[in-house]
Amino acid sequence: DPVLWAIVVFIATPFIGLLIYFLRRSEIKATCPACGNQISLKAKYCEECGTHIENKEDNGVMVKQETHHLKFIVAGIISMVLMLVCLTGFIVSAATGNGVNTDITSNDRVWNLGTISMNYDTYLNGVWKLDFRSASDGFVKEQNMMVDDAETQMLHADISCETVPDGASLTLWLVQGDVSKSFDVTNLSDPLEYSLSEFENGKIHVRLQINGVEDTISEIYVK
Repeated sequence: DPVLWAIVVFIATPFIGLLIYFLRRSEIKATCPACGNQISLKAKYCEECGTHIENKEDNGVMVKQETHHLKFIVAGIISMVLMLVCLTGFIVSAATGNGVNTDITSNDRVWNLGTISMNYDTYLNGVWKLDFRSASDGFVKEQNMMVDDAETQMLHADISCETVPDGASLTLWLVQGDVSKSFDVTNLSDPLEYSLSEFENGKIHVRLQINGVEDTISEIYVK
């Protein structure tokens, strides 16, 4: 799910920043008595001129090299706290079902709380191809398509479910506004062809509701 990946990247970024800070945080250094180059207190030789350092504590003035400013660190920590609060709120909201649309007949996007294992999911030149191995019960995979001439165009769906456990099913939904149609496509002997005359020109939601079927390949388009 692209939205889920966006959330993960959004939250992970500050953590990566803090990790870089701790790896490259300030280090106490000394000044080479020969060339003035700043060197590590543990160095036996100057990296710049090669001078042997005998008494590192006495030969140079120790200076603290700042690699980051405190205000940026504080801002990063505050950002992480706010992100965690928002993420917690989102998780709680999803768990309780508040604000998360799971209505398969809704004209709005349907959100999934489960997972799907896919081989590929493409939509090119008006053809939606989906190949998945398994998915959580009730998982809904969705693709929006365009209807240019509802009176003459038809929906074409070629779907094959290789593994169908007892009680498993695959349902195809067409949703546009207040109009919704569903078809059991679990065991199609021939490709499905359905007239779109009941719908209007414009965007139509094409959804596959997965309930237990596995190793499924589908090709769906409007023509």
